[in-house]
Amino acid sequence: MVEVSDGTNQKIAPTPLRMCQYCAEEIKISAKVCRYCSGIQRGFFRFFNHIRIAEVLSIVLSVSLLVFAIAQFKRAQLQLSEAREANSKAQKALDTATNTEVQASEIEKRVFAARRDVLEVVQTIAEVAEILSHSGEVMGGGLDEKNKALLKKRLDLMRDKLAKSGPR
Repeated sequence: MVEVSDGTNQKIAPTPLRMCQYCAEEIKISAKVCRYCSGIQRGFFRFFNHIRIAEVLSIVLSVSLLVFAIAQFKRAQLQLSEAREANSKAQKALDTATNTEVQASEIEKRVFAARRDVLEVVQTIAEVAEILSHSGEVMGGGLDEKNKALLKKRLDLMRDKLAKSGPR
């Protein structure tokens, strides 16, 4: 403790002192902040004496980056969900298109078969018409046995074709 005079030769009671816990200088007992090193002596904000501004900035930056990363992760999850849903719809559309293509192919085969059958019937009718046109050339206006057999064969062939290509 130091005795202090105020210049009037009166002695003032000495102020109790203590040592700063950071710089070891003498400070008043009631001091909250050291006048030499600005160290906070007591209270809630005392831990700031140990933290430098760079450390505070790095903590703030780290927390900000963490929040940003979490937001990006959530956004990526949402986009992944939307992509999976779109993929599912596309797969269903592809399945429908494939089924339609198979059905169209089968219908096309039936059309070609029906067309072939119609052409064969037309050809048979033309042959029958030619045979009948010769019927007047034979004496008595009837068909000879050879043409009758050929006509019967062609008519039987046409009946078989019509029976096979009937309603499906």
